[in-house]
Parts: sequence; C-alpha cells; structure tokens
Amino acid sequence: MARPALRIDVLGSLRVNVDGSVRPAPPRVADLLAMLTLRPGGQLSTDALIDGLWQGAPPRTAAKVLQGRIHELRRLLGDSDRVQRGISGYTLLVEPDELDATRFAALVAEADGAARHGRVDDQVELLRAADGLWRGPAYQDHTAIDLVHDEAMRLEEHRLEAVESRIDGDLAQGHHHLVVAELAVLSRRHPVRERFWKQLMLALYRCGRQADALQTYQDARRVLIEEFGLDPGPEMQELEQRILAQDPALAADVPAPPRETARPAPPAKPAANAPNELPRDIALTGRDAELEAIHTSLTSGGCPVVALNGPGGTGKSALAVHAAHRASDHFPDGRLYINLHATTPGVAVRQPLEVLQRLLQTLGAANPPQSEGEAAGMFRSLTHERRLLFVLEDAADLAQVIPLLPNGAGCAVIVTSRRPLAGPEVTTALRLGPLGETAAVELLGHMLGADRVGADGAAARHIVELCDRLPLAIRIVGARLLANPVQPLASFAARLTDERHRLDELEDADLAVRTSIATGYDYLRRHPRGGDAAALFAHLGLWFGTHVTASTAAVLPGWPTHRAERALGRLVEAQLLHCPSPDRYTLHDLVRLFAQEQAQDQLTGPERAEVVERTLHYQLDTVRNAVLTLSPGLASRLEFGPGSPSHPEPARPGRSFADRAEAVTWIRGERDNLLAAAQHAAELPPPACLVTVGLAAALMYTCEMHGWFTDLETLAEHARRIALRTEDERSLALALTCSGHAANGLGRARQAVVRLEQALETWRRIEDRSGEALTLTYLAYTYLTAGDVDRSMGYCRQSLTLYERLGDRLGHALALLFLSNQLQQHGMYDQALTANSTGTALVEGLDEPRMLGIARGIRAAVHARCGRYDEALRCFEEALELLTQSQDRYQQARCFWGMSQVRDAQGRAGEALAERHRALDILQELRLLGAEDALLVADRPEEITRLLPEFLATEPSHRQL
Repeated sequence: MARPALRIDVLGSLRVNVDGSVRPAPPRVADLLAMLTLRPGGQLSTDALIDGLWQGAPPRTAAKVLQGRIHELRRLLGDSDRVQRGISGYTLLVEPDELDATRFAALVAEADGAARHGRVDDQVELLRAADGLWRGPAYQDHTAIDLVHDEAMRLEEHRLEAVESRIDGDLAQGHHHLVVAELAVLSRRHPVRERFWKQLMLALYRCGRQADALQTYQDARRVLIEEFGLDPGPEMQELEQRILAQDPALAADVPAPPRETARPAPPAKPAANAPNELPRDIALTGRDAELEAIHTSLTSGGCPVVALNGPGGTGKSALAVHAAHRASDHFPDGRLYINLHATTPGVAVRQPLEVLQRLLQTLGAANPPQSEGEAAGMFRSLTHERRLLFVLEDAADLAQVIPLLPNGAGCAVIVTSRRPLAGPEVTTALRLGPLGETAAVELLGHMLGADRVGADGAAARHIVELCDRLPLAIRIVGARLLANPVQPLASFAARLTDERHRLDELEDADLAVRTSIATGYDYLRRHPRGGDAAALFAHLGLWFGTHVTASTAAVLPGWPTHRAERALGRLVEAQLLHCPSPDRYTLHDLVRLFAQEQAQDQLTGPERAEVVERTLHYQLDTVRNAVLTLSPGLASRLEFGPGSPSHPEPARPGRSFADRAEAVTWIRGERDNLLAAAQHAAELPPPACLVTVGLAAALMYTCEMHGWFTDLETLAEHARRIALRTEDERSLALALTCSGHAANGLGRARQAVVRLEQALETWRRIEDRSGEALTLTYLAYTYLTAGDVDRSMGYCRQSLTLYERLGDRLGHALALLFLSNQLQQHGMYDQALTANSTGTALVEGLDEPRMLGIARGIRAAVHARCGRYDEALRCFEEALELLTQSQDRYQQARCFWGMSQVRDAQGRAGEALAERHRALDILQELRLLGAEDALLVADRPEEITRLLPEFLATEPSHRQL
C-alpha cells in the first residue's frame, strides 16, 4: 500500500494535511508534533519531549502518557512508520518537501544562488514564493514550549532577512513604486532593523519624494533614540547625506511608472468647464468607517484605485457616489461617472474601447482612436497632468477595468463590482455586507422619522432583521410605510414574516430585492463558465441547514465534490454565497428565499423530492459513520431508520472519518444542520420521515458526550410524533428513551421517570432486549441523580442481568460503572471500587477510551470522598488523558470540576479556582453556559446544580421526584 501523502505546515498555525485533507490535531498532540518537527529526521530525546509537554513539571505517569500521544500522532499522520522510536527518544521521518519550513529554507538557498549568478528576476520570484509559504507567526500557539520558541525566533529572523533581500531585488529592478507601502509597514513593525528604513528612504527618493525620504530618516532617528537610546548607524547617516546632495548614483536603473510618483496636492478650485457627471448625492447611514477609508485613499495621491464589492442591495453605488462628492474638491479637473453594466438585465456589458471613446470625448478628444490600445494610450496622455476622479459602476472584472485606469498622479478611481477585484492595480479593496442592527434601524428612522420608529422599536428591529439589514430592502420598506403613514410597523413585520411572500413585499415602484439578487444569478447563467454555479444555486434552495460544506453541497445535484467546490467558489465571487470560514458557506435569508424560487422553477416535483431524500440519507449515514468512529461498540444503537440493516442503503454513502478527532469536529460543526435535518425530515411522508428516528438513535451518544440534552429532547419529540403517525412501536420506544434521558439531563426527574417507564414497557412489549437493557440503565441513572439510591440499585441489577444474558460487554460495563456510582452513594467504597474495576476490565480491549475515562473519573470521585486526595488527582489526570483521546469535552469538564473540589478540600483555593475556570471554559465552548452564568458559577460553585442539574451526577443529589 502506498504511503499517504503528507504535508506539515509550521509557518503559521500548525497544520497537518494527509492525502489532500486537513486533519485537526488535538492541542497536546500538536505540541508533540511541533517539537518533533524541530529535528526532522533527527532524534529528540524522551526527556526533552516530556520537559516541553509539561513545562518542567511532568506527572508521574508522563512516560506512559507520552507513549499514548505518540500513538495518537501516528494515527493523525496516517502512517505508523512516520514516528520512529530510538534508543533515547523519537524521530519524525519527513521528506524535505513535506515540511514547509524545509521548503522555505530550500527556496531561500536557491534564491541566494540566483543572486550570485546575477539572475535578479529569479531571485525575487524565489524569495516571493518563499514568503508566500508563511501564514502567520511560525509555530503559532506552540511557542510556550522553550525549544519551539527558539526555533520560531530563528525562522522569523530568516524570514525577515529573506524579505530584505527580496526588496533589494525589487529596488534593483526599478520597482521602487511597488514597495513603498510595504516598507512603510515593515519599518515601523521592526524599527530596530535599519535595512528596512534605508530601503524605504531609497524607494521614496526614487519615486521623486526627496522630502519624504529625508523625513523618514528623521522618523527613524526619533524612534531609535526614544525606544532604544540609539542613533542611526553610519550607513543610514551616509544615505541621508547622499539624498540631500541628490547623488546621481542613487537613481534607479529602470524608471518607475509616473502614476505612482507624485504626492497629493491640496484641494483646488474646479477648473472652468470641468465635467461633473456624478449622480445626485444621498445621505448614508452606518458606513462611516468605510467612507473614511475611501476618503483617505482618494486624497493620498499616486492615482489610488478603490474597489468596492458586495452583494446586491448593500449600497455600493450610494457609498461610491457619496464618497466621490465628499472628495470632489480634490479633483478640480472633473468628476466622471460611467456604468459598465456587468449585471444590468437586458443590457450588454460595456467593452473597454466603447468606454474609452466616451471618456476621451468628455475630456476633449474630437476623434478618439478606433483600437483599444491606441485609445488607452491617448487616455493616459490626457489624464497625465490632470486631477480627475472616475467612478466606474458595476464592473465585471479587473480585466474590464485596467484599460480604463488614468495615468495622472493627481487622479483617482472608485470601482464598484459584485465580484471582488484583486490585483496590484487596486490600492484599497472594501467588501460591503449588511448594516449593523443600530445603523439599519437608524436608516429606517431617517425615512420614517425617529418618533414613528421609536414608538415600536421591537417591530423596527424585527423588520430590519427580516430585511437581512440590507440598505436596499430597508429603503423599500421605508418607502412603502411612508406611503401608508397609519400602518403599524408590527403589522408590516408580520407580513414580512411569511417567507412565501417576503420577496413580493420587498418591491416598490422600480425597486425590488428580487431583481437585485436575480442580476447576479442571471449573470452566472449567461456566463460560459457559470452554468454549474447557477445549477447548484437552484439546488441550494432545497438545503435545509444553516450552512453547507462542499461535500454536502455536492450531494444535492449528485456531483463529485471537486465540481461542487468550483461552483461554490463562483457563487461566492458572485456574492450569492458568503464564506465566513474555510468550507463553510451560508446564504443570507433573502438570497435563500430566491434560491427556493429557483428550485421550484428549475426542478420538477419528483426531482426535488429525490434531492431532499438523497441529502437526508447522506447526512444520516455520515452521522452513523461518525458515531461508530467515536465508539465502535455502539452499532446496535444505530439500527433505526433508512440505511439501517432493515432498510436499503443510501444512494450516496456518507462521509467516512480517519479518527475520533475528525469525527467529533464534524459533529460539532454540523450540530445545527443535523437538528435542521431532523426537523425537515419529520415533516415528510414515510419512509423519508424515518431519517429523523435514525438521527435520534445515532445522536443520543454525541448529545450525551457534549451535554446537549436540549438537542436530544428536540430530536426525541420529532421521533415521537413520527412514531405515533406511523404506528411504529420500536420508533416510539426509542423516542421515549431519548426523551427520558434528556429530561433527566435537564433536571426534570419526574418527567424522566415517566418517559423511561413508558419506554421500558414498550421495549418489553416488542421483546427488544437491547432497548430494554439500555432503558433500565437510564432509569437507574435517573433515580441515582434524584437521590433514590435503593430504587436505582434495583434497576441497575436488572440491567446487569440482562446485559450478561445478551453478551453485551459495553452495556454490561456501563451498568457496572453506574453500580459503582450507586455504591459510593451508600458509602460502600470498597464495593464501589470493585464494581469499577470489573467494569473497566470489560471495556479494555474494546477501543473505548471514553468509557475508560469515565471509569477513571468515577474512581477518582470515590477516592475523593474517602479523603484520598492524591490518589483522586492521579485518577482524574488519567481520566483526562483518555477523555482527550476520545474527544469528550463534557466529561473533561466534569474531571476539571472534580479536581477543583479536591483542591478546595486540600485548602489550595487558587488552584481550585483555576481548575474550575477550565471546566467553565469548556461548558461555554459547548454552549451549555453563557458568559454571565459562568462568571456567577466561578464565584458561587453551588449554582452549577441549578444551571446544569446533570453535570454533578457523581455527587449526592437532593433532587426530588
């Protein structure tokens, strides 16, 4: 079998890529990998690894724990041979091109060779490629380890030296105008590196900015004296004198383009007959930061190009026009406006030659050339000595814009586009999104009057949210409410709430949100390479989740993932999708409603039903794969719904997972989508609705390990309604079991007992012994948390007997662990430890680190109650290692809480508070506690029993049935 392709990146946050897929590494495994990459191919001693992992204070079990982490690391890398054990330590085996730090060093060395042979062009390109490998500070998040910190500092120094060399190459090629902005940042970020200051002085001088170059010397001198007590070195002093003397030897070998070389001139009076084509200005709300950035750029000189992009309806045009009016005094020779019509329905996109000819006529050319090249040349000549502002509206792409850029250092350009425009020509790029809530309400208030909006602030806020806080939509609503001054805001908000007609309501005269969205969609349909994106967009109208990944999006039309990725990228460019983080795509509500309309128009009823069922089955199959990766022994719990042994396999097999970390990351990321899938499926006719039952069965385990009992209750209620509708007793028994377990976790013991007793009766009626045994265990657990230990003991013994008869080792172990918990409640500590040991022995060999971790946590609680605090802490540490391996953050929080109680008992209040905060951080991460509740519990730990009743299940409870 071929070795998996591996790439490890350390020039930024540590990242592991195996066979083209990024694999998340648990933090402590990532620390271990970070250290091993310090000596690729060389051995790092065990002592050095332990010292780094525990910062000089290792536990007694450090060597054993290190072996476990080495095992996890080998699984993460997908090849056990990648990490070799030696006589005194471990070695990471990687090829030179598999580690970005090694590739960086090789590119720099190759660049040095090119420089020695006079190949400056090659040197610059190689150094630029080397710098492109960096994504942030080296070994980000791992520099608390001394060894890693030292290497990170070495790499950073090497990087800065490479940047300095590359800029020397840029200057040698005459590209001084391109490096001024970069050097302005670098010199202030690294003030002690005089080479950056000297490069900046030289670049400014070659741009014709002698005064700025001399001022830079004074700035550098002030910084060096104030912060470091140093005068500039002799080379900087010599360069200052040469600039003062205008030494001819300082001139560039290659002249720089003139459009970047001039400083901004002060505002002047408009020239006689200067053209002013700007549309009428309108007041803006909520764009102060963007407006200030545009104004600063427009008035900075050097012919800036400001590119505004964003979805339709965000107010790009209004912002561009307002900014142009505000800066108009700086451009006395004229303000020109032209619409390029990239997305105007029914209008052809304007070609550069047509636009150039129109601009030339405006600027006084009687007979503009008939070729684009000649026209562009004449345009640059006519604009070279003038101070003109150009507003180019609705550009298709940068290729359409570049021929239209003027050549005068006193000129400026604002371009608006649906798509982001990125390139060296663009000096400032801004993306406009929805307004903030306050600004959106203010905009509505400007139109309707503050009194009318203030009289029903809640309705106003509801309206702007239903408008996605888009300026266009808010202006339409304002216009309609102005036309009907007696209509209450609340009644209009109610009309917008109906999703079926919301886009119809957002129309007024010639303004319509639907039309604004449609322009981007129609552009894709017309574009030669936009067909897949348009088709996928219609399919996304059938997606029921809060966000979509590329692999899931591919299931909708039944495509390969790589095809869907390309289409998603084009939808992002067209501003029909938003990509807030890698492989996470979202649709704003109004765009989603438009996509739903396209799904109705483009797909037949049977096609839509097939897409929905295929996607639901894919989600269910992926959930099952994730749960089996987390706990291979849970196969029996998954035999519900489509795709189970009693039903056909899904048309599209679900995603598989390499390890527990990948599985749990997916489940956490898809949490909201899975709940949405369950709700959506529940409304469908059989057999599609049974997907909800399957999701409830599969997610019972993950909800339990995350403390997501509210989610489990929601799933259970959906499953219960389906079971009653389909008269399926097995589904009903499962729904009641989930409901009871969830109710107990939410502190409702009486409801939990009722539901679990009903479930037990149903399991027995259909003679399903596995379901019966599980429900008996949950009943034992419920009575235990309610303080009825005797009744809990009775149910636990019944479940033990049944699990033994079934030969279910995992279930038998679970019941024994509950039994050990019950025995400690009775004060029968020796018996509790015996039951715990027996349960642990059953789990060993089953690849169930979570169960082993829970067992160690219960054992720690027994030792704590007996006053054996050191032993309790040792067991808690072992439990944490196992629970980290199994990715169970909820049980980790329980361990940290237990450790805080032990520290309190030992009189170590500071350490107790630190452990408590670690537990509370996890509970906030899992969205089980808010920030205010966490602060409350940090000061008053007893409040945890009120806020999270099930959290302290190993403690005596005072809950009553």
